[in-house]
Amino acid sequence: MKIRDLFRRKSEEPFRRDNPLGIEGPAGAGPSAADNASDIVSFAYRYNGSIGGDSYSCTVEQKEDGCVFSCEGMMWQDFGTMSRPADPALLRQLKEMYLRLRLAEWNGFSQFARHVLDGDGFRLTIRFADGGRLEADGSNAYPPRYAAFCQERDALLRPLIDAALAQAREEKIRQGIAGTLNSVLACFIQRGAAGEDRYKFLLSQQEGSSKARLEAEIKSVSGQYFEKGEYTYYAQPDKQYVDLEGIDKLLRACDVMRWYDWNEHLDNANDSEWFQFCFRFTGGTHISAMGSRHPEGYDAFRDGFLTLCAQMIRRAEQQAGLQRK
Repeated sequence: MKIRDLFRRKSEEPFRRDNPLGIEGPAGAGPSAADNASDIVSFAYRYNGSIGGDSYSCTVEQKEDGCVFSCEGMMWQDFGTMSRPADPALLRQLKEMYLRLRLAEWNGFSQFARHVLDGDGFRLTIRFADGGRLEADGSNAYPPRYAAFCQERDALLRPLIDAALAQAREEKIRQGIAGTLNSVLACFIQRGAAGEDRYKFLLSQQEGSSKARLEAEIKSVSGQYFEKGEYTYYAQPDKQYVDLEGIDKLLRACDVMRWYDWNEHLDNANDSEWFQFCFRFTGGTHISAMGSRHPEGYDAFRDGFLTLCAQMIRRAEQQAGLQRK
């Protein structure tokens, strides 16, 4: 017996050079499978993402009142299930893809890679007008022509996903802010010609508590808002020293709700300021935005926010003994 065998788990099978990923499970109907000649009435695809949480699903289905597209995803949890009408021709295009890529061979495919601890997977379910059904799934294991399938699927469905997200985002913006501000995460990181200042703030208040959270990491090269230097603050002062009310008023005055779900970046961000915000409110609203491309009104908001934070910290230093580290 070799030494490495002493440490192998009893359930672990010996490594096989002809199957290094340890792929197991049925490979599907294979080349002998016959195509289903009837129309597709439902096409459902799910992508199971990595630990990062980018899983999503989308469905195209023929219903009594027309063809409907729906989608949902872990990255879009705020929006729930998004549905919108779809062109009936989409199901015909999906049927053409089914025939062209010989997806009938996939029916019954259900494989996984035993030795892969992360990665991704999929599940595909197609229902036909004659009652037939195709089902296939995999975890780090894929049927033949899967890459071509993904490319064609995205060409057909991605425009509908993007349109559904845009519609859901506009609806969130229309609903506006509910409640009052109770939590702030804000980062500003300058690069290249934009400067060298870096700021990070974590501010929050718990309902019913007399204390607040004040955390700030400051690197001030310009000296514009804060004294030059690199220092931090970590404290739980009385809530009167964390001016969330003032920031709330600024958010509304600058209509920052328009930036909901903003995530846009410059092609060359080496000479720009990258930012990230997350503002949470007691009514359940939260506004997240990030990027190196700045939304309309960014400069005015940035100036007002950093001015408020500088005033807040100076007041806490003078009146509450706040110490920098």
